[in-house]
Amino acid sequence: MPAPEPVVYRHEPHAVLPPELVDSLNQVYFLHRLATEPEKLVPPGKTLLSMMIHSQMKKEKSNQDQSEVLLERVQEVAHRAFWNEAIESLSSPLPSVQLPRLKRLYSDLAEALTPLFPPNHKAILSLEAHLPPTSSPLHSALIFLKELLLVLRGRCAPIRDEEIDQLYTKLDEWRDPIGQSSDGIFNVSTCVSLAESMKADLNAAVIGSMGEQEVKGYVLHEAKTQERDLIIDLWDARQEPTGQALREQWRSWVALLPAQMEAPFSPVESDRRWILRLMAQLAANTPITCGLPSSLYEALPPHFFFVAPKLLYAQNYLQAVTIAASLRSLTRLPTPWIRARRLTITSGDVHAGEESRLREAVDRTLRFQDPVFQLLHRRLSESLTKQVLEYMSGEQLSRQKAGMPESMKTGRTIGENRPGKRVALPDHPGSSSRSEGATAAVVVKGFEEPVLVDAVGGVFRELLQSVTWVERVWGDMV
Repeated sequence: MPAPEPVVYRHEPHAVLPPELVDSLNQVYFLHRLATEPEKLVPPGKTLLSMMIHSQMKKEKSNQDQSEVLLERVQEVAHRAFWNEAIESLSSPLPSVQLPRLKRLYSDLAEALTPLFPPNHKAILSLEAHLPPTSSPLHSALIFLKELLLVLRGRCAPIRDEEIDQLYTKLDEWRDPIGQSSDGIFNVSTCVSLAESMKADLNAAVIGSMGEQEVKGYVLHEAKTQERDLIIDLWDARQEPTGQALREQWRSWVALLPAQMEAPFSPVESDRRWILRLMAQLAANTPITCGLPSSLYEALPPHFFFVAPKLLYAQNYLQAVTIAASLRSLTRLPTPWIRARRLTITSGDVHAGEESRLREAVDRTLRFQDPVFQLLHRRLSESLTKQVLEYMSGEQLSRQKAGMPESMKTGRTIGENRPGKRVALPDHPGSSSRSEGATAAVVVKGFEEPVLVDAVGGVFRELLQSVTWVERVWGDMV
């Protein structure tokens, strides 16, 4: 299986990124590609379900590889003060000091274990209940922890049985006489870690019980949610990100659309102008970029971060198709029998002047400033822009006829507290009544050759997929 290209490009500005951020970016990018182009990631004979399980196992293995370093860092920086304070409180001989601290530990356990139990389960209710007065709170805690471990053993995966049995044995050793309070704190912290492992097992089990269509929906939901949350966290530096910073960047970017670029497609709805802005940037000779937060003038807004590699590929492909069409205009070959006759007369030699003229024409055509190149490139870009606008308008009409709501709001809180202006696209393109439009042939004047028609159709599908994905993820912010 070919590995997905890392979304973080290997060049100097990104060389100092924290490893955790790089892992998060590549994990979200993997989900993005799995949702948008699974045919390029899922090997023959495998299913999307197997790829999701592989992704879960790979993530868990990566965490295990760095577990010692991460555990040491967390214990030294974050957890040390917390557990030391708990040990100090439970070391007091006074029950009046031990009981409040045990209650807070039980609350932490309840928070960690709640996802593993149904509502109103006896174990969770016991953790959340008030502690009865007792002269030996540590003895009571010991008995309760042993009962809790038995309940967890009945709900955990078989692979966790040995870990629970070892913890149960340690509680027996701690029982008589009651040892140091640090031993009890260790058992509580181990229960919290065990709960995290059990939640990971539960997620894998839930995914494994899904059908293929359910897995597709799950992958789409996870890809959209994680992409949105990660981008907002990276670009919105506020303590509680709202997405307002992204909305401002989007509006500033769309406002740069020249009026002459909009004229051939008028009238254009205000919430579709961003498509014109994107297509104008794709038609330019400047490479598409969308890196981590920067002030580059030509950079796309962060909404395009995970589709930027595909857009850059489409931009290069558009120029390649234009070059092919330009060269084709120089070689309007006669019929085969006439060409054979000419070669026979000239003994297979091409006239030196004709060869020189053709080489000069080819060299001139390969330049972006060439009038023929610019004419064909503009014609191709305008045709694709029109096709994308028509397709997106058709999608909106089909959703309105189907009775879908005109606006949806998803993701995090929106800063302006106003309803979203966009409609979320269907998760499965095949469910749309106009999905066949994405596979129809796109014929542009000057690109009528069958090979060029296929190439233009391919780049149109790539562009349409990127546009629909951005609208699907960021519908209330664009």
